[in-house]
Amino acid sequence: MRFLIQECNEVVESNGEDQDAILGPGAQEQRHHHHHHPGEGLVGGAGQGGDKGKGAGAAGKASEPFAYVSAAWHPGGELFACGDNSLVAHWQFQQQNHSALSLGTFAQFGDKAESQGEAASSGSHHYVTCCAWHPRGETLACAISQGSFKLVSRQGRVEKTVGTGTEPAHVGACIGVRWNLDGTALATCGEDGKVKLWSKTGMLRSTLASESEAVYGVAFSPDSNQLALCSGNHVVVKRIGGTNAQRSQFSGTSGVVVDQDGQSNVAGGPGVANSRSIRWKAHAGVVLSLDWSVANGKIVTGGEDGKYKVWDAYGRLLYQSNVVGHEIYNLAGLGGKGGGAGGLRGPVMPVTSVRWRPSGESFAVGTFDMLLLCDESGWVQHKASPNSMQVLSGREGPGFDTFASLGRVKMPSSVLSLAWSADGTQLACTNGNGSVFIVMILGEVKESGAISLEAEAPDTLRATFTCVEETTSSSDLVAEDKLHFGSEKILATSVGFGKVVVITQKQVYVYSPPDWHSPHVTSGLFTQEMPVKLLVQGPKCMATTDTAGCLKVISYDTGRVMCQPKFQGMRAELMSTRSLALADDCVAVVDHASSSVVRVFDTQTGKPLAQKLKQGAGGGEQGQVCHHQGGIITEVGLSLVGGLGERKLCFVDSNRDLYLSLLGDQTRDPVKLCTMCDSFGWSTDSSALCCVSDGKLLVWCIPDICFLDQDLLPLCTYEVPTTKLARESMMAMGMGDNGEEEDSFANDSLAPRIQSFERGRIITRHGNGALVTYMVPLAWYSLALEKCVQQHKWPKAVHLCRTVGRCEGSSKGEPGYLLWACLAALSLGQQHIETAKTAYASLGLIDKVQFMNFLKDVPSDEGRAAELALFKGVPAKEVEGMLLQSGLHYRAIKLNIRMFHWERALELALKQSAAGSPQLVQIVLWHRRRYLLRQGRPEHLEPFMVEENNLGDGVELVDTEIKAKIQQEKNKEVQRPAGMIRRQSISVAY
Repeated sequence: MRFLIQECNEVVESNGEDQDAILGPGAQEQRHHHHHHPGEGLVGGAGQGGDKGKGAGAAGKASEPFAYVSAAWHPGGELFACGDNSLVAHWQFQQQNHSALSLGTFAQFGDKAESQGEAASSGSHHYVTCCAWHPRGETLACAISQGSFKLVSRQGRVEKTVGTGTEPAHVGACIGVRWNLDGTALATCGEDGKVKLWSKTGMLRSTLASESEAVYGVAFSPDSNQLALCSGNHVVVKRIGGTNAQRSQFSGTSGVVVDQDGQSNVAGGPGVANSRSIRWKAHAGVVLSLDWSVANGKIVTGGEDGKYKVWDAYGRLLYQSNVVGHEIYNLAGLGGKGGGAGGLRGPVMPVTSVRWRPSGESFAVGTFDMLLLCDESGWVQHKASPNSMQVLSGREGPGFDTFASLGRVKMPSSVLSLAWSADGTQLACTNGNGSVFIVMILGEVKESGAISLEAEAPDTLRATFTCVEETTSSSDLVAEDKLHFGSEKILATSVGFGKVVVITQKQVYVYSPPDWHSPHVTSGLFTQEMPVKLLVQGPKCMATTDTAGCLKVISYDTGRVMCQPKFQGMRAELMSTRSLALADDCVAVVDHASSSVVRVFDTQTGKPLAQKLKQGAGGGEQGQVCHHQGGIITEVGLSLVGGLGERKLCFVDSNRDLYLSLLGDQTRDPVKLCTMCDSFGWSTDSSALCCVSDGKLLVWCIPDICFLDQDLLPLCTYEVPTTKLARESMMAMGMGDNGEEEDSFANDSLAPRIQSFERGRIITRHGNGALVTYMVPLAWYSLALEKCVQQHKWPKAVHLCRTVGRCEGSSKGEPGYLLWACLAALSLGQQHIETAKTAYASLGLIDKVQFMNFLKDVPSDEGRAAELALFKGVPAKEVEGMLLQSGLHYRAIKLNIRMFHWERALELALKQSAAGSPQLVQIVLWHRRRYLLRQGRPEHLEPFMVEENNLGDGVELVDTEIKAKIQQEKNKEVQRPAGMIRRQSISVAY
C-alpha cells in the first residue's frame, strides 16, 4: 500500500519502508523516506496554518502550537475543524486532483470581535472544544471552553451565544455538542456533569441529566427519543420522549444497572434522575467517547482502559476489544503471549474517539497514533498510523488506503475526534499535534458468484468476471476490466443477481457482466447535496435511499424510477439492509415509528400491498401487512423465487426469535421457526432459508412447511454438519490483563453473519472477520424436487427421494429423510394425496398415513379441501366458512361437533331446520347425548336443555334411524355436481 501526501504543491510518496513503528509515547522519532512519484498520486492535501496560502492558521496565532480537537462535515461536502487556537478552519476536497483546498478561516472566537460585533472580555481565550453542523447545513454549533456554546450561520456569522455572563450553559467547559437527526434539538454536555437539551435556536428545554463527574460525550438514538451519555466509567441512556408504546417498552428496563458481567441491580446514584434511564458500567476507566448508530441502533464506546466496546440500546455487551496498546506491540513483534519476548506489554493507550459510519456497516476508532476501521460486529478490518503513514496490519479487504493531509505531518499524537462525511466515503480525523487528515477507504471487495468488484481508487474499480463453463478456453476464463468514472466519486457499489450497480455523485451505472463496456447509465437521481445512502439489490430492480429521506425503486432495464413508496411517519434515512427487503414484485420496510409493523408495497405502483391482498384487521391504506405482537422487529427479509401469491416474509424480533409469514394469506399468524437467531438469509435460486441459531447453521428447504404440517417442521430442519460456529469464531480471542486468555467476544458477536446463500453454497462472516463457505447438497436436491412438483412429475419426485435416501442415507436427520419431509409438504400444498401418503409412509408417520386414507374417502373436492385446510392449521371458523359457502351444511355441523363446539353446531342445525332440514337438529342432539353418556355428566348447556324439552320427554333417538339420516346427508354430498370433478388432485391456495 502507498500513501501520497501533497503539501504545498509538492507530491511526496511514502511507502512505509525502513520506518520505525510508532508504539506510543516516548517512541523513537519516526523517519520518512520520500521520493517523487507524480504518476501514481491518489490523494492530495493543503498545508495548514503557517504554510503558503490562506491556511487554517492564517490569523496570527498559527506559529503557536495548537491542537485540532473536533471536526465536522457540512452536508455540502466541506470539512470544518476547530481547535484551541480559537479558530474554525474549513477545507473542500477536490475530486479532480484528489486534493484538499483550504478555504481559510471560517470563524474566530476569543480576543477579536466576532462577526456580529460581540466583544470578548479582555484577556479571555475562548477555545472551541467541539463543533457539529445542523443536519441541513443551516447552523454550526460550537462548544466553548468557558461554558457557553455558539450558533454560527453558514456565512460564518455568530447568530447567538448561549451561556454568557452570570448564567453559563455549563459551569466549567462545555465539552460536547450534538444535533439530533432531524435538527430540531441540540444536546450539550460539560465538566459540571450536566446534559442539557436545547431548541435549534438555543432555548433551554430541559436539564436531562446531572452526573457527579464530567460528561465527555452524548449521542442521540436513531428515533431521537433517547440520549446516551458517558460519565466516569458508566454509560447512561436517558428517555426524552416518544410514543406510549416506546415509553412502556423502555420502562420495562428502567432503573436497571447492568454490570460488565451481565448482573443487574437497582439503579442508584446521581446519574439516575428518574425511572426512565438505563445505566451500566462500560469500562474499567473513564469513558472518553461514544456514538450511537442511526442505521443499526448499536452503541460504541471507547475508554481510558484502552478498549472499545459495542453495546445494544439496552446496555448488553456485544463486543469487547483487546487493549489497543497491546495489539500494536504484537504487530511490531515486541509482544507475545503474556507480554512478548521479554515479558513486556505495551502501554495502555486510551481510545480517544469513536464514530459510526453512516451506513452502520463499520465504525472508526482513534487512539494514540493509530486509526482502526472495524466491522459493525467489532472485529478490526484495518489498522493504520496516520501520522507515520504506516499500515499496521496486512489484512486483505477494505482499509485506510488514502490519506489527505490537511496539516504538516508532525510527531505522533492521539486522534482526538473523527467525523464521517454524509455519503460515508471520507473520514476526517483531528490530531493533538495540529494536523488534520482526510481518510478514504479503498480495497473493499464485493463478490457474488462469478463477479468480483474491488475499489482501487475513489473513482476507479477493478471488475472481474470468471467464466465457469468447461467448454471455455483457459484464455477466456476471466474477463477483467478497470472501470473509471472520471472525476465523479463512487458513493455506493453492489454486486448481485448477475448485475453490478455503481452509483456516483451524479449518475447510476448498471452493468451486465461480462460486458463491462456498455452499461446502462441514468442521471438525475441523486445530487451532491442529496447523495445515495443505502443500496439494496433485488432480482429485477434495486432500492435506494438518500440523505433527504426518499425511498426509490429503480429498474435495471430502463433505469427509471418505478415507484417511490411513502407512508405516514416514514424515515427513509433510518433504513438499513436489515430494515429493508426487496423482491421482484414488492418491497418490505420496517416502520420505525412503530417498530412492530412491517409495511409492504408494490414495486410497480408504490401502493400498499394490503390493497392488493386480502388483508386482516389493522391493514388499511398504510400498507401494514405484518403486525408483530411479540416485540420490536429488527431484521426483515423477502423470499426471492415464485410469484406474489407464494411470497414469504421472514423477520427477527428484539428477542432474537425468527418468524415466517405468508404475504398471500394474511389470515395466518406468523409462525416461529427458531429462537436465538443471529442471522438469516434467503436462497437466491430456490425457496430455501438458512439461519444461524445458537451457534448452529440451520437450513429449511421448504420453510413454509410450518403452514402445511407443523409436525414436519422439526423433521425437515437440516443442521449443516460443522463444528459449533461460535467456537470457530473464538479463533479471535485475546489476552486478559492477568495474562490468561479471556473471551474478546460476547455471545452475539461470536455468531457469524450470513453473507449469501446461492446455488447450495452458504458464505458466512465469522466474528474474527474470516469468510467461511459451507456446501449444502440438500439445497440442490430440494431444488430439483421443487421442479418435479411444479411440472407435476410425481413419480419422478418419488424416485428422486428414494435415490437420495439410498445414496445419502434415509435415517432421521440425513438428507434422504429430510427430502421425504419436503415431498410430503409439497404434495400437501398441491393436494396430491397419493404422493403425500407415500412420503408419510417413508417417514414412518402412520397417523398421517391414516389421515391421507381418510381424505381419499371424502366424497367431494370441497370437503377434502376443508379437511386438508384444518389439517394445515387453518382456524376452524374459516374452515366452517368454506364448507357453508360450498353448501356442505352437514359437514360444517360435524366439524363443530368434532371440535366440541356444541352450541355452534346446534345453532347451524337450527338454521337448516328452519330452511327445511329438521333432521340435522336430531343428529346434533344424538351426538350430544352419546357424549354426555360417555362422560357420565348431565346436560348443563341451556340451548340443548331447551331443545330437549321441545323434543318431548321420553322421545328416543334411535341409533339406526339417526345413522340412516346421517347417511342421507352423506349421499347428498356425493350427488353434488362439484363432487364428481377431480377426485385425486386439486389446487387450492393455502
